[in-house]
Amino acid sequence: MEPPYSVWADLLNKFHTAPTAIQALWLVVGWLTVRHVASVIGHVLLEVVRVIDRRGERRRAISAPSGPEQALIKRGDVRALAQADPARLPP
Repeated sequence: MEPPYSVWADLLNKFHTAPTAIQALWLVVGWLTVRHVASVIGHVLLEVVRVIDRRGERRRAISAPSGPEQALIKRGDVRALAQADPARLPP
């Protein structure tokens, strides 16, 4: 009876029968692939953290004004806020 086909055994056989230069290229390409995938995952996680942090800043900035300006922001009345006196708006 024939053993079941194994992809890993086939790849290992091809690697061992390849010339030394090709084996070295396989090792370098494998290492670079793992390195770049880890780098991409790190960048994605960093951007997610930055977006979460920016959302918190936006909430603090919106809650900073007080008085009538705060009421306009909460209602979402952008036109009335634009017509408000710039001297009274927070920096």
